[in-house]
Amino acid sequence: MEPALPVIQSYVPTGPLKELVYVILYLRGLGTGLALQRVYQNIIINVGGNFHTSSPFEDDIPRENKATVWINGKHQTPFYLGHDGTPEFYVLAVKHGMLPFFTSVPVRDTNETALPAEAWGPTSLTALQQELQMRNDVAANFVAIERHFTREAQKPFADVLKKITFLADALPTHTVTQLCHATGYTRKRLWQEVLKHFGSPVKEMQGIIRFDHHLKAISQNTQQDLGTLHTFYDQAHFINDFKSRTRLTPNQYRLLCNRYPQTRRHPNFIDIAKETFLQFYRTGTF
Repeated sequence: MEPALPVIQSYVPTGPLKELVYVILYLRGLGTGLALQRVYQNIIINVGGNFHTSSPFEDDIPRENKATVWINGKHQTPFYLGHDGTPEFYVLAVKHGMLPFFTSVPVRDTNETALPAEAWGPTSLTALQQELQMRNDVAANFVAIERHFTREAQKPFADVLKKITFLADALPTHTVTQLCHATGYTRKRLWQEVLKHFGSPVKEMQGIIRFDHHLKAISQNTQQDLGTLHTFYDQAHFINDFKSRTRLTPNQYRLLCNRYPQTRRHPNFIDIAKETFLQFYRTGTF
């Protein structure tokens, strides 16, 4: 029997939650692979098999994530993501800078980890997860998730929402002086607000977002000269930055994108078997 094709369904909130969440996703049967640096913060509700992570560069023992609901915070370190059984989960794609309205823990505490709900959320999250798991109706589950987080999330004041939305768009293109002028913040206040809402200092966030743009540009233009796809003033700085974040060169990443063209749809994730990736990383060939 042929394996079932992956399923992806999406639901855009229509009520107050739309100010905080881009989309709610239902994912089932997706493959495993290499996860690269990313800036996103998601709330994941697992209703299927558990996931495990390991180093993509070593033959180490995978570490299982046994949480049923967790914040999948910003990651700067590549890792290999795998699973046993059938993966199936719902994802709240939280808008950039909006995570503090879902949790009382500092956003920086969600970085480089999968923070389980018991560390940051109400006990009602467990009941929600069990409700979703028992009901085989994705559309109804989307409504239940929106209803739950609309009730639990804090609504930001309009002026706060406006400034966070501006920062999310402007961080990669504006200088610190320009950001202060546009928001009315002092440099110290700007540093505090960006750390609070995005989880990293201003300069670090700018580098992360810029790198995310580079991943997208390369994955979607694999035949184009790499020198035209980055915003550094010279090629050497671009290569050094890329390699420090992924342990891959830009050209190695491009080779992987050519081999796995579906990467253009999700540049931070390469659907590749770990053994195949290790062979490629160590020898330069598949």
